[in-house]
Amino acid sequence: MSDRFVVEPIDLSLDGHAGALLLLDWWQRARADTNTRPRRQALDPVEFAHLVGAINLIERDPDGRLRFRIRGERIFATENAAGEPQFVDQLEPATYRDIVIRDYSEAMDSDAPSASRVTVAVHGHEPLIYRRLMLPLLGRTGAPDTLLMFNPDSMDSGHRHHAHQVFMALIRSARSLTRESFGVRS
Repeated sequence: MSDRFVVEPIDLSLDGHAGALLLLDWWQRARADTNTRPRRQALDPVEFAHLVGAINLIERDPDGRLRFRIRGERIFATENAAGEPQFVDQLEPATYRDIVIRDYSEAMDSDAPSASRVTVAVHGHEPLIYRRLMLPLLGRTGAPDTLLMFNPDSMDSGHRHHAHQVFMALIRSARSLTRESFGVRS
């Protein structure tokens, strides 16, 4: 079996997850007066202190790159086994990075929340399945250039351990394929 990724839309509540419901309620309340996406400044980290480790805040720079402004340490204990990127385009492997860039960009360009289930299948491992809720925000200048991404599954230590194993296998596989394509033997 080759490595593959499947992203499918799911209910915004992420199957009734309390953290997702809290964030959705905040998003609706924060936009009630303007009927547009909430401003980033309306986000009070104290209100979501118990969720912060499962949240990424992504901002589009003027040059179009997606920058991590807040990196959930529980997420990066899993998805970013290769290091701590400042930008989304530094994620590994490239096949996964391209999907994340596509999905984050689409969510950031939307005026509505979105949710998805991501399945990562790697040879020799049980599939990794995680959910994410994406809430578009107005950035510091009022531009629609910010995204809050919540991954509730990263809050479970068993899930983080499995995700770490899967992503390390993905990165090793991608690096091996890259070496082989250039005729380099391990």
